[in-house]
Amino acid sequence: MQHGWKRASAMIVLVLASGLALMAAPLHAAGRTVRMGSTTGTLMQAETNTLTLAPDPNQRCFPETGFCISGRIREFWEQNGGLPVFGFPTSAQQPERVEAGTYEAQHFQRHRMELHPENARPYDVLLGRLGAEQVQQTRVASLSEEPAAGCLLFKQTQHKVCGAFAQAWQRDGLEFDGQPGKSFDESLALFGLPVTAPMTVRLSDGKPHQVQYFERARFEFHPENAVPYNVLFGLLDNEARSGGAPARPAVLLPAPLYFLYDSQIVRLERDGLTQKIVVDERSNGEITTFSASFDGSSLAYVLKTTSGYKLIRADAAGANRVEAFTSPNEISTLRWSPSGTRMVFHVGELNVDTQGNLFMIATSGGQARLLLPDNNKSGPHLAYLPVSWSPDERHVLINAVVKQSEGCVPMMFSMGTEEVRDLPAPNGERLACGGAWSPNGLLLVSVMPSGSFASAGLWQADVNTNQIAPFVAEQTAFGYNLFSFVQPTASGAISAFMAKTNVLPRLGDTRPINYAPYVIQADATERRQLGTVAFDLLDILGWAPDGSGFLLRGVTGNPIVPKTVWVPLDGGAPYEINNASAAVSWGR
Repeated sequence: MQHGWKRASAMIVLVLASGLALMAAPLHAAGRTVRMGSTTGTLMQAETNTLTLAPDPNQRCFPETGFCISGRIREFWEQNGGLPVFGFPTSAQQPERVEAGTYEAQHFQRHRMELHPENARPYDVLLGRLGAEQVQQTRVASLSEEPAAGCLLFKQTQHKVCGAFAQAWQRDGLEFDGQPGKSFDESLALFGLPVTAPMTVRLSDGKPHQVQYFERARFEFHPENAVPYNVLFGLLDNEARSGGAPARPAVLLPAPLYFLYDSQIVRLERDGLTQKIVVDERSNGEITTFSASFDGSSLAYVLKTTSGYKLIRADAAGANRVEAFTSPNEISTLRWSPSGTRMVFHVGELNVDTQGNLFMIATSGGQARLLLPDNNKSGPHLAYLPVSWSPDERHVLINAVVKQSEGCVPMMFSMGTEEVRDLPAPNGERLACGGAWSPNGLLLVSVMPSGSFASAGLWQADVNTNQIAPFVAEQTAFGYNLFSFVQPTASGAISAFMAKTNVLPRLGDTRPINYAPYVIQADATERRQLGTVAFDLLDILGWAPDGSGFLLRGVTGNPIVPKTVWVPLDGGAPYEINNASAAVSWGR
């Protein structure tokens, strides 16, 4: 007997040779012509038959993608925004392994819906955290933000949502209470918390767009469209399943980076991904520190061996290595002069039992010259550690490490007179460690507040006249206690970086500190905050050579988790740099 088929309601009945009937559910879309072809099995006959299916009232089907929705997922889709919010279905409903286990799930262009029958309505349908997953996948870094007028601030992630993005966030949401409009909780249930600040990324159309990521969505700003279509929701689920997420920029960094990793000096190319080991001393000892010259043509590093320490010079490729200096004591804090013709460094441990010294050596060769001996046995300081050269190479800023306080005092060493002197401080206050040179040769230093905080802020010191004047007053500019790191850019377009905190750290204080990085124009007329980061400890690794951004490194957590982030100043997305250690230098 030949196989055949009949139509029974909306089901397909396959009549087998045995006379038994096998019922099968209709294919993706009801009300369409479905062609049933031959198979290699025994259920269907070899000839091709055509069947027109009747619509199933329990399903809603979409010819655009060939998939249907039904039951609770259909109800959820229709009641909570439909096509603009979720997009078309792109899969059938089927069991799927997700974060919390295996559940019935269905994919849409912008979302993944999961059925959780163990939850009461409306939480029996949950949306996947596709926004957070894409941020993690693409390694976009997250700098949080300060409150601002007219913006929504989310304390859980320290991000704000402003302007058109805030309007879109408040306009849409899941339906909980049956009341007109959307409540905060309804919008939160749909989109989740913001997990990044607004940033510029290149989307699938090849054009840069301002976007902001949320736990379950990516908002995209399209100013060419009228409201409400000026904010569109990214096709996150499509991108997750096709691998089409916005890629890291092909050229991420303005210059190559060198970083230290397991006694190897690694060159990271401008794409932020390609790495090449240029120095590998693992079989000879331990590289304890290194530095690249300002023009990127030379490297210097310290190799610790069983017999002591060696200061080694090499070219940018790690070749042509020369032992420039050796010592049985530790060599540290290598500082190239701007011209790359000289280097200062410290020799000796930071304790009262070991005599240390500040040396200078010409990079063309020759003997190192003692500049300044530590007076750690008789004076107030344990050591003099070089920080940076002045642009004209006439002065070297030094941190004098203070006994009994775990702190330091910035001092100035003059090359011409070979004398070291204290820097002036206003109103008897204390200067913070470090500082940086502005393009016009003035030294930018920070005043640590004590008492009334009247002098707290950023000051500029003229090292020739020994005069100091305010540059940015902390109270009027920021309203928080200042805990600062200062960096200039080589171009001079942006002269300083500073970080603030509303918690002044104290010895033994384990609370995370909220830092806010700022960039400041050379004349102090413009200050722009880049975000806030909560770290147990924050290091600033320095500006890019062209001043287009900076490297930020922080550590947090238990166990400690370090993170190095490239932060561009053009509003582009900040990205984590893989494997980059605390020892980083820019190349060319």
